[in-house]
Amino acid sequence: MEQKNSEKILQWLSESDFDRYLANGLDENVLFAHKWGRNQTHHVFLDSGVVYIPHRPYIITVMIQGDGSLNEEERAAAIMQ
Repeated sequence: MEQKNSEKILQWLSESDFDRYLANGLDENVLFAHKWGRNQTHHVFLDSGVVYIPHRPYIITVMIQGDGSLNEEERAAAIMQ
C-alpha cells in the first residue's frame, strides 16, 4: 500500500502547472515531479523534485537567498533556469 501512495504523490507533484524556476529549464517532454516555494519574509526561493530523464532520473534541490530587491524573484528564477 505504501508504494501505491508514493506513486500517487509523485503523480500529483508532476501535474504542477507552475512552469518557473527549475521547470522552466527543462524540455517540455521531460516529466518533473516537484514542489516549489518562496518565503517572501526571508527572501528565499526554492524548487525541489525528481527529473525523469529516460534511463537517468535524478533528484535536484535549489534554494536561493534573495537580496530584498524588487526583482529578486525574477533573478532567482533566471538562476534556476
